[in-house]
Amino acid sequence: MNVTSIIAKRYLNIASKHRLFAWVSILSIFGVALGVATMFSAMAIVTGFETTIRDRFLAANAHVLSFDYTNGIQNPQEYEDYLWAKFPYDVHTVSPFVHFESILKSEGVYTGSLVRGIHLEKRKGLTELTKFIQPGLAVEKLHAELTKPFDPSGTRLSPIILGTGLAKKLRASIGSEISIMQPNDRKGFGNNYLFEVVGIYDSGFQYYDSKLALVALNTGQFLLNFKGVVTGFELGLNDTSKAPKIASQINKDRKTQNTAWQTFNKDMFAMIAKDKQVIWMIVSLIALVAGFNILTTLFISVTLRQSDISILRILGLTSRGIVSVFLKQGLFIGVVGSALGVALGWGFCEFVRVTEIIEIPASSYYMKTLPVDYHYSYFFVLPAISIAICLISAYIPARQAARLSLMRGIRNL
Repeated sequence: MNVTSIIAKRYLNIASKHRLFAWVSILSIFGVALGVATMFSAMAIVTGFETTIRDRFLAANAHVLSFDYTNGIQNPQEYEDYLWAKFPYDVHTVSPFVHFESILKSEGVYTGSLVRGIHLEKRKGLTELTKFIQPGLAVEKLHAELTKPFDPSGTRLSPIILGTGLAKKLRASIGSEISIMQPNDRKGFGNNYLFEVVGIYDSGFQYYDSKLALVALNTGQFLLNFKGVVTGFELGLNDTSKAPKIASQINKDRKTQNTAWQTFNKDMFAMIAKDKQVIWMIVSLIALVAGFNILTTLFISVTLRQSDISILRILGLTSRGIVSVFLKQGLFIGVVGSALGVALGWGFCEFVRVTEIIEIPASSYYMKTLPVDYHYSYFFVLPAISIAICLISAYIPARQAARLSLMRGIRNL
């Protein structure tokens, strides 16, 4: 430890003769800690909203949707092979689906619905639906249906999973029987087929939860009269940011419609990104306030230490050494305050995540409790920003100390 570090440590010692300054330094440390904790918590909450909404959105949508709602994809195996061959390093999931509008009936209640037939085994790599479907056994029942032919007689009821809002409209629950009207191009609707409700789907998105009904892929093909045909494919990507580029490439190669997940709710995700920037600016102001506290603290230190500074100059300490003493005080306050702030912010976020103690209106935010999700970069980036602000704040009084008149300090002895 060199001489400037020893002097800086002594000046911060609460047992020194200037105890008031030592207590002010402690308050500055807590100011930095609160600023960093606030930044950490605010960014974790905004990231939590973004991650939760994206995950719930992707539970009902793929990263890229490739489809033909009018005629369907006539040779699905060839189309699937093309997707794997075209994007071998970008795509990790290719799942076929059928999709159509129909009318569901239960206990005399009729309501419109979006019925989607899915291949759960192939779609598993895209989204783990068990997180959004209760009970979990419903997913297994829907998967098992893929190996069974659809029974139009109703002797054996095929399983169906309803969105939570759709189930409420139909007054249906687990074990209820509902009927689906088969779409028919010539007559509008054909026969009615009975299904058993085996699960409830809750993605948190009212649009999907109030309309979506999930059946097995082969069941959907039967209802839509799609023999060996699918409506389209859901693609899961290793890098979701490449979705627009991949959708554009498929558009060039095939006569299908291709949509990236970012375009489905573009305004909502743009709003979240903008809110994230605004919150970042606001919480950055808190860090700046902590920086001003350090500025004030070190100005007080310079005022109190005028005689000491003069003596140090007489003893041979250079101007650079004087600057180093006060910069190290600022660095100490920044490092200790930042470490304490990260610990406080992380502790708060973990407490909120584990206990789910903070509830929010589900109708407005698509979730019932406050979400938190932090990146590990927060543990390094936020303290680095805070320490940088502390050093910048410390430099101004440090330069003033280095320029202090030698005679002025001696007169105060």
